[in-house]
Amino acid sequence: MRAILFWALLLPLAGLAQPDTSGQKLGRPPFTLKIAPLELINPFQQAILVQADLPIAPRWGVDLGIGWVVNSWSFAAYKGETYQGLKLRPALKYYFGRDKSGDDYVSLVFKYNDLYSDRYVNVVRQGGQYTEWVLRRRHLVTHGVGIRIGTQQYLDKRRRF
Repeated sequence: MRAILFWALLLPLAGLAQPDTSGQKLGRPPFTLKIAPLELINPFQQAILVQADLPIAPRWGVDLGIGWVVNSWSFAAYKGETYQGLKLRPALKYYFGRDKSGDDYVSLVFKYNDLYSDRYVNVVRQGGQYTEWVLRRRHLVTHGVGIRIGTQQYLDKRRRF
């Protein structure tokens, strides 16, 4: 049940958007700010993530995301352990469906994580004569590419939310 709740709630939620000032035929806002508050329930990386969607052409846009990992239930389960760091999520978007209520898109997402982890490990000393718990600090840098399909829905007449 926890896994189903995790995947169902990880969808980014729309935040405030700018009013329509572009004068385009479909009236897309000049940029959109988004937050993903449900990233805080991710058991692997609880993060605060903010994204800005910037249109560069009628059907193309750039999504710039930056976030901070604040903790991990899985990788920092004990007192004194930490799991923190920076998340970058730039993306190139193509809008394949557009109407007055929202925009449907597919995007190529580039991911970069720069994380620090303090975790207790069990170390064997003196040829197995005794064991000791030691706090080990690791620097983790990961990167990757993903494909995202989604929709942006505007909830009022002025397309601000």
